[in-house]
Amino acid sequence: MPSFAPPLLIRIIRSGSRLALAFAWAAAATATLSAGDATSLLTRYCRDCHDSNLQKGGLDLESLGAFSANHDPIVWEKILRKLDHRQMPPAGEARPTEADYTQAVAELSTALDQASLTHPRPGRTDALRRLNRTEYRNAI
Repeated sequence: MPSFAPPLLIRIIRSGSRLALAFAWAAAATATLSAGDATSLLTRYCRDCHDSNLQKGGLDLESLGAFSANHDPIVWEKILRKLDHRQMPPAGEARPTEADYTQAVAELSTALDQASLTHPRPGRTDALRRLNRTEYRNAI
């Protein structure tokens, strides 16, 4: 749990605001993995095929640099999905153990979740509006 003042945590819990608790947690936590299991797993098993020379599948892990959930979250979500479903590394190549997979997936998903809380991308936010008479008649 991140280290912020316990009275603040108690006030947030008592107020019942789960969203405020999530934002406080995300603000206190970092969304960058520096030397975690996920980074070492990607270096050990993925960089041979996904480097700047080969770029198999159009993925260049060298250009992405160190894992940062705030930088290219869509690409990191794809990487997470491939690791979570055990699709990469492919059969016939050296593969991590099940414990390594589980640890890396947990780290990546936690960091991506924290990054999405701190930097939300709500998508389309157009306001709803009433139809005028012509639009209403055409819709029916």
